Amino acid sequence: MKKIAFAALAVFALSSCGDATTTDSTSVAPTTVATNSSDESNTETFTLTVGENSGAKNIVSFTKGSNVELTIVNPNADDEVHLHGYDLTTGDLPKGEKGVISFIADEAGDFEIESHITEEVLSIIRISE
Repeated sequence: MKKIAFAALAVFALSSCGDATTTDSTSVAPTTVATNSSDESNTETFTLTVGENSGAKNIVSFTKGSNVELTIVNPNADDEVHLHGYDLTTGDLPKGEKGVISFIADEAGDFEIESHITEEVLSIIRISE
């Protein structure tokens, strides 16, 4: 009888566990700042701090055609961060120092920011029309 009760409890516990892919994501708005360029366009900026506002569920949205400047810092370890789809990297990023990835958001879609050291997805960049 105890084995049946334990098995039923285990099935209930497992069935109540949520699938990690179905949880809500966190969307973060970038900051828009004026640039000094002759075309008077704006630059959208976002600072990503590993371990604070990072994670695969962290989505940062930008508008297609905008100038984007991502500042990335890992206060806990040396790193190298890569933006998939645009194939841009911070290069070697010493612990606690800031790396910057700048680009024109000319491709729509979702793009992963990933640590080359840990292979962890640090954020998703969403470029929308």
